[in-house]
Amino acid sequence: MTALRASKTVRTTSDQKAKDDRVKYNELYSGLITEIGQNHDKDAYKRVFKEFYPRVKSYLASLGIDHEKLDDIAQDVMTTIWRKAHQYDVSKAAPVTWIFTIARNRYIDACIRKKNHNFTEQDASYFMVEFEDPDVSYSRLNNQEIIQDMLKKLPETQLELVKMAYFKDYSHREISEIMGWPLGTVKSRLRVALQKMKKLLGHNIL
Repeated sequence: MTALRASKTVRTTSDQKAKDDRVKYNELYSGLITEIGQNHDKDAYKRVFKEFYPRVKSYLASLGIDHEKLDDIAQDVMTTIWRKAHQYDVSKAAPVTWIFTIARNRYIDACIRKKNHNFTEQDASYFMVEFEDPDVSYSRLNNQEIIQDMLKKLPETQLELVKMAYFKDYSHREISEIMGWPLGTVKSRLRVALQKMKKLLGHNIL
């Protein structure tokens, strides 16, 4: 019993230390991002860049971003941190969550620009990808129910467009022929649908 209590005490102490370290880490990088946003502090940005660029690049690589595009997209994420730091709200998200949300969004944008992609309605991985980084805990983004709820909020016409374009992999021209719309109308209406989906996923905060 004594050994068991000792083991529990060690585990509790270890868990508390890990929790304290995480708090200190978040406070440090929240402060640095705030400095970037308020004062355009280049030294703060260098520290954030050094810490997160390798992790962002590794995360994007794990999602299957083409090697030749990997550096450009990772750089875009870091540039967005510099430009959007003034929008960061420490009360809404930890710095890691905020940064990896930007990375996730850039991944989605890259997928949307691809002519060919693998996407199924069942896992909805095209619009909702699970963070591979072990430090990221953002269950709202990892819950497929969010996707299902989001799709229900789309008007019927927009939902059908999204299903044809991304679930059934129809080309814009094929959708134009099926719906009887000009090609330009298909593209503009699909763009509106995707913008609404992004807002529902939280893209409007970035």
